[in-house]
This record gives sequence, C-alpha cells and structure tokens, in this order.
Amino acid sequence: MCLSAVDFAASTVLFVNGNKWKSFHSSLANYSFAHTFVDLWFWMVLRTSAFLGCIVGVAVNLSEGPERVKENTLLSYILACANAYFACAKLLVFSEQPEFVAGPELAWFWCQFGWTFMGIGIFLLQWRTLGLTKLENIFVKPKTVLVDAERQPLLSDAVNSNGKELRLHD
Repeated sequence: MCLSAVDFAASTVLFVNGNKWKSFHSSLANYSFAHTFVDLWFWMVLRTSAFLGCIVGVAVNLSEGPERVKENTLLSYILACANAYFACAKLLVFSEQPEFVAGPELAWFWCQFGWTFMGIGIFLLQWRTLGLTKLENIFVKPKTVLVDAERQPLLSDAVNSNGKELRLHD
C-alpha cells in the first residue's frame, strides 16, 4: 500500500515537472498524444486503482481473497505489459520530434519514463505479495473454553474437584 502511495506521489511530481501545477490542467485541456505526458500519469492511476481494488477484495474476503488474487496474476501481467507497451510507443513518438529532443522537457520525460517502469515493477511485486499472504487466521480468536470446578453446572452429571464422578439420584 505504501509503495502505491510512493508511485502516485513520484509520478505526479514528475508529471508536473516538480512544481508546475498549471501544466496539469493545460495537459488535460489540450491533450495531444505527441505533446503531453498526461497519459503516462493516467496509467499510474490505473495501476494504483487496480491494486487498491485487490486490497478491498482481500479485506472483504480474508479466506479466499489472496487465493483469487493469485489466480488472476495473468491480469496483472496484461496490465503491466500494456502499460510498458504504451510507454515505449510514447517514447517512439517523442523521439521523432526535434523540439522535444533538444528541449528542456527531455530530463523530465526520462525521469517519468523510467519511473513508469519502476511503477510497473512495484505493481507486479505488490500483486504477487498480496496473492501470497495468508490472512485467514489473523483475526480468528481461539474458541477454547476453560471450565473449572466452580463453574460446573450444579444439577447435571459432573466431576467434582477430586476427579470423582458425581451422580444425582432420581
């Protein structure tokens, strides 16, 4: 969970180039695949949302949740591969623009591009870890009942404190 928060924070800071928060709004308003990085940020939102959905599913169903997450590992790989494929396509599109290659956005793009792959690794690691957790016995309290001689029923067949069986006469 903490790693998803780190992924969210790092991707957001890299997307806005440190402290240029107005670029967030302008990237959304004037979206262009070839000129903005907002789609890499949306992939991070998708990764984080998918993992948070898994956490909620496991929290609701402690006994079967981790097993279901483990069974759906292919879904995490599909999401991660689609994210990586998209990031590489973005790199190819940006590498064709001479103003981008020589521009000041290059350092921020490489940081965001690299962090995208770190985020993909974090996502896959968290998914695998969540699938391997065993949570069913954590919250279950033992149901052992201690019975001492003072708490035994008075009018039933019972054993006294000396260990002899007591019989009631009819």
